[in-house]
Amino acid sequence: MSEDPNTIEERLYNMETRSAFRRQTTWQIYFPLAVFFLILIGLAVGYGLSGTGTFSAWADISLMLLSIPMLIIGLILLVLTAGLIYGVSWLLKALPQPAWQVQQVFSKIAKRVQTAADRITAPFIKVNAVPAVFRRGQKTGVVQATEGEKHE
Repeated sequence: MSEDPNTIEERLYNMETRSAFRRQTTWQIYFPLAVFFLILIGLAVGYGLSGTGTFSAWADISLMLLSIPMLIIGLILLVLTAGLIYGVSWLLKALPQPAWQVQQVFSKIAKRVQTAADRITAPFIKVNAVPAVFRRGQKTGVVQATEGEKHE
């Protein structure tokens, strides 16, 4: 039993689309995210390894108090980043199937438009083909579309 050629074509087309989608998500989402986290970890390690200065205890306390607003803002940004990561991962799981279905609909529309265009132009091509049969022995030149004249 042979398979329908359209089914085979759709399956191959879907595999090609999914492969391209995986490559794009790797380089456009996961790679920049990994670089961001590596930089963040590097900054944390660098900050942790930096030695303490010879400042007084009050200077250290004031520095800690001044850094609290920045820590709160950083925590808010961290939560927002985690939410965005969760949202993007949910979209990556949810979008391929509907996107493939939309792609199939547009593929069918393109085929129907091509068929309709072929049917519309067929009579004109046939009418112009009849005189061409009788001109078979004549030498014809290339017609330049921009100038409208023959060049031999």
